[in-house]
Amino acid sequence: MNLYSQYILTLFLTALTALSLAIFVFFQKIRSDIKFSFTFYCLCLFVWGSGQLLALNEKNQLLSTFFVRNYCHTGVIFIPILLIHFVFSVLDKTQQKKRLLLACYAIGIILVLLNNFTDLVVKGVALYPPIFGYVYLPGLLHPLMVFFFALFAVYGNVLLYQGYRSSSGSKRLQLKYLFFATLLSYIGGSPNFLLGYRIQIPLIMPFGTYVMPAYAGILTYAIVKHRLMDIRVAVTRAGIFLAVYCVVLGFPFWYGSHTHNWFHSTIIMLVLATVGPVFYGRLSRHAEERLQKRQLMIRRALREFAETLPQVKETKKLLNEICEGAYEIIEPEFCGVYVHNGEDKYVLRHSLFRDKSLLPSDFNKSEPLLSVLALKRGSFSLGEENLILPGLPQETFFIPFWRKNEVHGFLVLGPRPGKTSYDSADIDIFEILSAQVSLALENCLFWEDEKMRLAREEQIRRHSAMDNFSLSIAHEILNPTFSAECAIKSMIKQVKKTEIFKRLTPEEGGIINEKVDAALFHLSRVTKMITAVKEFAGQTKGELALLSVDELIEDFLTIIKPQIILSEIKLGKEVQAGLYVDGNKIWLEESLVNLTINAIHAVKDNVEGNRKIGLKAYSIKIPDNETGKLRIEITDNGYGIKKGKDLSREKDFIEDIFLDFVTTKASTEGTGMGLPRVRKIVERHKGRVWAESEGEGKGAKFIIEMPLAKQKTAI
Repeated sequence: MNLYSQYILTLFLTALTALSLAIFVFFQKIRSDIKFSFTFYCLCLFVWGSGQLLALNEKNQLLSTFFVRNYCHTGVIFIPILLIHFVFSVLDKTQQKKRLLLACYAIGIILVLLNNFTDLVVKGVALYPPIFGYVYLPGLLHPLMVFFFALFAVYGNVLLYQGYRSSSGSKRLQLKYLFFATLLSYIGGSPNFLLGYRIQIPLIMPFGTYVMPAYAGILTYAIVKHRLMDIRVAVTRAGIFLAVYCVVLGFPFWYGSHTHNWFHSTIIMLVLATVGPVFYGRLSRHAEERLQKRQLMIRRALREFAETLPQVKETKKLLNEICEGAYEIIEPEFCGVYVHNGEDKYVLRHSLFRDKSLLPSDFNKSEPLLSVLALKRGSFSLGEENLILPGLPQETFFIPFWRKNEVHGFLVLGPRPGKTSYDSADIDIFEILSAQVSLALENCLFWEDEKMRLAREEQIRRHSAMDNFSLSIAHEILNPTFSAECAIKSMIKQVKKTEIFKRLTPEEGGIINEKVDAALFHLSRVTKMITAVKEFAGQTKGELALLSVDELIEDFLTIIKPQIILSEIKLGKEVQAGLYVDGNKIWLEESLVNLTINAIHAVKDNVEGNRKIGLKAYSIKIPDNETGKLRIEITDNGYGIKKGKDLSREKDFIEDIFLDFVTTKASTEGTGMGLPRVRKIVERHKGRVWAESEGEGKGAKFIIEMPLAKQKTAI
């Protein structure tokens, strides 16, 4: 293909793509300022390309002069001005830069008048042998026109670049495509000015002009891929327009060519041209209504669905409903809900998919995706933020949920059928969904906390009732036990005075004495146990007194040992003798009972024979302290305490277990009241309590540390 043919082909492609893009954009359902500025910008590109094409291809010098001067250069003058207007519209600066824009148009009008009515800009055309066609001859003011063209073009590209650098998200991505495509097109197309000066740069001329059709292609890609404009409405309108006017213009032409009656053909064309706009309007409205009806239904359903979410009062049910509702209404290829696990991951809690699941089981908190979610504070797609996640398409959309200004979780939506992107109206609904889900999560957590609070109050009420019942039962058991003990003692005393007892051999008398002593011993044990239970369940004024640690441990074991035996637990005990503390016996027994019950729960799932609890009490020396401190350790080989952050705090879970309503047991076992009670009692004794564990499944150790008494004699 020779040089002439290359020029003709590039100019034809430029004109065709520019006109197609102008028609396409004109039918966009977007803000009029952007639409009209870009439409006329594309039309000017079409005028330049088609004018140059006609001028080069025209054999008549006068017609070639008309095409190149009055037609082609009119488009050339307004191309960079309309670029500036379009960029101002995209950046929402039209009103702010109104005076500058009017000045640009004034310069353009002056240059067009000079060009069309004088020889100062283009004075004519002449044959240019390398091209084999007429090429314009620059006039005196042509360099000035080229200067303004370059000035306006550079300014327009600078505005695009500045907008690209200062924006973020989808706006940044849109401006990136606009900037690089526009810059490339002006670099490739500008050398065409050199033809007038008979300067030709190899390869760039004419091959640089090929970037002009590519320019239109890149803009179309930005429109389709990154929601620069609403493609569906545009395609529908443009398709109907072409179909209607193919009939309006095509049928008269067909009729005239077959009948050679061009008069009737013209009449038919005029009639069809009159009714054509009416048909176009009706068909266009009907098609748009059908096209948008489903989208409107989806958005309405999604909005109504979002408004019902705050009525859900269980977190698990809420997360399932979010995923299932979004999947049913939007019909994406896949859908999933991720929630922060309280540590360093966001875990997939529920997912639905059509063919296969593309969603990973979790995301690390340190991944770029989570950084973008936290910084952007809104919905976005992977393509908008230039993120790449293995297996997930660029159209995948992320909708965050918030709690206390942090990302508590997020909804992942795959592409809609046909891998179409979500448009701005969809994103508005997603923002509403995000807000409603965040509110619903807070609501669920509130109701779950309230439910736990009511359960704890009920537990406290039941504990109080049980204490009263225990006191009553202990009293009822203690009286007959005491009576039985007195009766046995009285009976044996009377029996020993009888003649029958005196006639017994020493061996026979010893057996009777042994049996009676055993009965009295067991009655004494029962009496002691009931007394300890009665004392433990009774009220205390909270006064501290000198207390033997040996007696404290012995009475505590009397209370807890039946449960230890029933649970088939091996109890190891190691108590240093002769230690005393200033304490409240009932309170300290309560603390030891609470810690031991925790240990019993922890080991109950261990295999029989491997349930172990240890109890140690010993003194430790403290610098600058004469008496030192008492340390009591209760250890177990049970399920341990998990490591990691608590869901609502930035502290390790093991640091929080002594806070109110935090439990290490299952929700059906623990109320979260025992350990906080232990902490308050120990602090009342000027001590401290803490827990140690290597993690889940590795057992735990609870340690109480409090001052030893200065006085060494028990009361």
